[in-house]
Amino acid sequence: MNLFEEADKYNYEAADELLTHWKERSMIDKTAEVKQEQADSRKKALKTGKTESRSSSDSTAGKKTYRRADLIRLKQNDPNRYADLADEIFNAYAEGRVK
Repeated sequence: MNLFEEADKYNYEAADELLTHWKERSMIDKTAEVKQEQADSRKKALKTGKTESRSSSDSTAGKKTYRRADLIRLKQNDPNRYADLADEIFNAYAEGRVK
């Protein structure tokens, strides 16, 4: 109460102390809320059988990996073959299978 009264009398240090304390408390509350929301979403995902993974959902295992230089050479030397493989090549670029 003393700090509030001093701040009301235009005491800068008292007002600064009150605002700093308020900001710290509000951040603690917001952090706790965010952590609780994350925990709730994890629990919900576990109940539905979905897990978070660092690997992509569409596995690239078993799919062909292309070299960029080979694709450029194919486009220059055999444009018809490149056109035939265009869909596969675009998918490979999108999935990161072109090195």
